[in-house]
Amino acid sequence: MGAVYSVLPVNRDVMTWLQSLEPAYPEVLTQGRYPTPQEVRMILDSLSDHVVEYSIDDQTLRVTISQASSEMWASLVIMDYNRAEDENSPHEFYFEKGWSELVLEILDKLSEICGPLVLVPHSGDKPTLVSRP
Repeated sequence: MGAVYSVLPVNRDVMTWLQSLEPAYPEVLTQGRYPTPQEVRMILDSLSDHVVEYSIDDQTLRVTISQASSEMWASLVIMDYNRAEDENSPHEFYFEKGWSELVLEILDKLSEICGPLVLVPHSGDKPTLVSRP
């Protein structure tokens, strides 16, 4: 719950890194990209049974997502954000905290738009490759 998770789009370097781990990850031929803030909003606002709250401070867009029917929640942070200029350009983001099940649900939906993504827990646990066929 209190873990910080980095998110990386799959590219050649990320795929090489994943395949160097034991056991090796299966090769993904499609490359990914970071989502735009507009795409993040579209995915989060489409989640049924979730409450989504947005706040902006110091060029950071923070989003808290909570599941109405359970105690699961997640905090997503989009960095270097300027609402007037950046809604349609890809941005790096990470999950500040949250339940891994909810984080993976969000990444699964984002991967449908952005291609494969890798969730890297700062705890040292194994990364998770999230990819739609």
